[in-house]
Amino acid sequence: MIQEKKDEMLKAAGSGVTPDEIKELNRELTKMKRQNEKDTKQIAELTESLNAEQTMRIDNVKKTAIRKELEKNRVIKPDMFVDMFSNRATVDKDGKTVMITGDDGSELSIADYVADFANDESNSAFIQKNVHGGFGSNGSNTNGGSDGTGASEFMNRLVGHSDSENGGNGGKSLAEAFG
Repeated sequence: MIQEKKDEMLKAAGSGVTPDEIKELNRELTKMKRQNEKDTKQIAELTESLNAEQTMRIDNVKKTAIRKELEKNRVIKPDMFVDMFSNRATVDKDGKTVMITGDDGSELSIADYVADFANDESNSAFIQKNVHGGFGSNGSNTNGGSDGTGASEFMNRLVGHSDSENGGNGGKSLAEAFG
């Protein structure tokens, strides 16, 4: 009863807020603070996850661009050089243009940097050589033979069968003569 009179007097005096209302407001304030802390923690976790994903994406873009240029320039074991070059590489804000810092500190495109690396004489051990086929490797799969054995008709007559069935003249072949 005394408390009710006090509340009525406070209300009449113009404050308009009773102690019960103040307690209720304090409870709501505590709930809001807890929710705010929870939301802040969740935002921090999401931001951290987003940054990690963005870093992985940028790293993947760099490594893909470097690998493409290494393979284009016939570098042996490109995996070995991808990590070495990716430490110097940067990606623009658009996420597509990859640049690399040269030995002199200048910014070069990946294509230019890898081409310079491949053309440097001191790195020739890491570059595949252009090998062209030698005599007789004109790209035919029959290996010069018309009978599927890989030997030409002339060689068959000379070394192998000299009987009349195989186009020989009936004399001894080299295989028969020398065993």
